[in-house]
Formats: sequence, structure tokens, C-alpha cells
Amino acid sequence: MKGLAEKPWRHLLSLFLAVALVMGGAGMALGASLGLFFAGLAVCALILPWVVAERQRLAAQFLAVVMVTDAIALIWLVITIADERITLLNWLSAYVLLLSLAGLQWSVLIACRRLGLRGVLPAAIGVLLVMLWLASPAWLLHHLQTPGLLPWMQRVINVQPLMAMNSAVPLGVWTESPLAYHMMNLNQDVYYTLPPGPLLSIVLHVGGAALLAGVTILSRRVLYWRCRISLR
Repeated sequence: MKGLAEKPWRHLLSLFLAVALVMGGAGMALGASLGLFFAGLAVCALILPWVVAERQRLAAQFLAVVMVTDAIALIWLVITIADERITLLNWLSAYVLLLSLAGLQWSVLIACRRLGLRGVLPAAIGVLLVMLWLASPAWLLHHLQTPGLLPWMQRVINVQPLMAMNSAVPLGVWTESPLAYHMMNLNQDVYYTLPPGPLLSIVLHVGGAALLAGVTILSRRVLYWRCRISLR
């Protein structure tokens, strides 16, 4: 057990309970709504980098990722059981989407460390990049609403995690909510369609994580062989 994680198991359990408590509070405030599933993605993006960054071993980091994502998924599961509009398949789709986003964020942290970044920088970069990606409907899509770029806007929508979550969980269309309606003009001045499902977004996140991991491993190999050659 000591070899698996640098932190005692009780710390991992405390992490699980803390995230579940935050999500439980969000559940009480938001109820069975898209907002709760969006909140899960945001909570993961904000918390995960910091709890992963304080662990050095990959096994310990993996356990921290599991604790955060499973705590979020547990609250989603409770809502799924309580609301007949959401099926277990919807819940599973949302969970896999969450895992893919968490995996991408974890790979960003690993890559930052391999680049020599230390202290709070890897976690801060991980939070910033994923939060920008989550908020992209508010700041990016309106730049793509020119005739030549409209097809690219739809491509971004097809892989954007909030849009993918909306297609995974049948609880209305979030761009028609009052807040989103005033922030964006989607389906007001500009027509768009939701993704057919979360698969494209999951594939993008998993592919991005795999690419970052591959580049990191390759760079370590190159550095290793350069050191060996220089020592000859």
C-alpha cells in the first residue's frame, strides 16, 4: 500500500469525501439538471491538477484521479437513479466523458513536469487550459461565425465537452437557458446542431492525452540516448 501511493489511504478517502461533498452541495442547489453535470466537469478541472501535482509517483497520481472522478460520478449516479429522465447509459456516457477530460488534464501536468516546470506552474497551466476549453462556447465560437468558418464552428461544437455532455444527458438544450441565451447567439443568429453523442469529444481527449504521453516518452528516450552518447 505504501508503494502505491505517497499519501496514506485516509488522505485519498478524505479527497473522495471532500469532492463528493462539493458535488452534493451542487446537487442540492442545481437538482437534476445539465448544470449539475457541467458542474462536475468544472469541479474536476479546478481540483484535479492540484491534488495530482502534489504527488510524485504515477500510481499515486492515478489514484488521485480515480478519487476525484469517482466522487463526481457517484453524485451523478444518485441523480440518475432518482430521475427517470436519465438512464444508466446516459450516466455512463457522462462518466466516460469526464474520465477522458481528466486523462487529458493529467497528461498536460505530466508533460509540463517533463519540460522542467516546477512548483504551482504545472497545476496552474492544467487548470487554465481545461477551463478555457470548457468556456470556449463563450469566447471562441463567436469568432468562427463568419461564412467561411461556420463549418469549423460546427466541428468545434461536435467535440466541445459541454456540448458533448448536453448530447449525453437528455435534460434540455443548455444554449436555450437564460444565461447561455444572453452569452451566445447560437440558434438565434447562427444555426448549429448538438453533437450526435459524446464519442467524438471522448476520442479527441483520449487522443490528445495519448499524443502528449507519446511525445513525453519519446523526449525522455531522446534525452537518455543523448546522455549515453555524450558519456562515451
